[in-house]
Amino acid sequence: MTALGLAVAVPAVLGYNLLVRNNRVIIASFHAFAEDLLAYLTTGARVPSSMDHHRTQRGHAHRRQERERQQLREHEAENVAA
Repeated sequence: MTALGLAVAVPAVLGYNLLVRNNRVIIASFHAFAEDLLAYLTTGARVPSSMDHHRTQRGHAHRRQERERQQLREHEAENVAA
């Protein structure tokens, strides 16, 4: 009975955590948009988007991950060749 309970509870908790995280990301993007809109309406000029910073950071992280994967592939190839 305990195993059945765990088999149901663990996926439920993981799904809940995924939904909560997605909601937080969406809310953060709404907040950033609201800040950008307020800045535009108060100054009358286009201001750099606060979301641009987040996109840039994600791009840097993605490129870093790609470099690390490439280095791992090269290291594995060296080990196979040796």
